[in-house]
Amino acid sequence: MNADHEELLAKVLAGEIGADDPRVAALPPEAMEQLGKLGRLQRVLDAAAATERATLDDLAADPPAAEHAVPPTPAAAPDPAARRFWLRGAGIAALAAGALLLVQSFAPEGGGNAGDGGAHGTLGRVEPVELIAPRDAIDGDFDLFQWQPRDGAPLDRYLLSIWDAAAFAADGGTAPLVTRELAATSWRVDAAAPALPDRITWRVDVQPLEGVVRRGPTATAWRRR
Repeated sequence: MNADHEELLAKVLAGEIGADDPRVAALPPEAMEQLGKLGRLQRVLDAAAATERATLDDLAADPPAAEHAVPPTPAAAPDPAARRFWLRGAGIAALAAGALLLVQSFAPEGGGNAGDGGAHGTLGRVEPVELIAPRDAIDGDFDLFQWQPRDGAPLDRYLLSIWDAAAFAADGGTAPLVTRELAATSWRVDAAAPALPDRITWRVDVQPLEGVVRRGPTATAWRRR
């Protein structure tokens, strides 16, 4: 996702433009996915802010009687306004914890930014692999796909997926043209693979010996004409 996409997401979240803006509809699938996650996080934080405002309103409407009040003894019942304050405070803490979990949930499956294949993805997550080739415009045909693991384990396996770039941009859930499970960090197109279109999007996920698949970044490449 490039800087223009990030700026557009920031404007949507700030309310400067609506989600129905044509520029939003034209965003790539990865940017739309990130917008959805950030929108959910924003709603959690808005709920926490609303709870805090309600707490302050309650305290303003029912202030403790400072004047003419009899000092409470150790056995006195707790003040209702104070009790409401601490209960609502606990609710705010729970909402904040939920927001933190939502941020952390981006990492297990969150895809990388389309076309970047860099070290960092959403909110600074380190990608499990770096996509090396093919990338962007290439001369000739797609024949060799290469990637580099980051902090990989010796028994990790790699799940290579290749899509028609236009189909992937229209629907990120579309089935790939090619899938391969590999122990190596490269794959040469074989005779069993279908003919690839002029523009492709590809991704490499990591399957550890134990645990769940770690979603890798995507890259787009096309034949130079």
